[in-house]
Amino acid sequence: IAGCPPGSRMHFVKLTTNAVAATLDGSGAETIDGAATYAAIDAQYDCATIVSDGDEWAIEHRDLA
Repeated sequence: IAGCPPGSRMHFVKLTTNAVAATLDGSGAETIDGAATYAAIDAQYDCATIVSDGDEWAIEHRDLA
């Protein structure tokens, strides 16, 4: 999300059982761990926490099935 101050965190949890991955996509040119999107959250209760450095996002923690 554009304009987040450094150190901002977001936590995502997939609650559904469907086969569709939850895709995280930065705003504009922002990346997540250097990639345009992150789509590994694909099983129920998979989760990831991302942290902003003010310009980009890094995956701080993930728990994937």
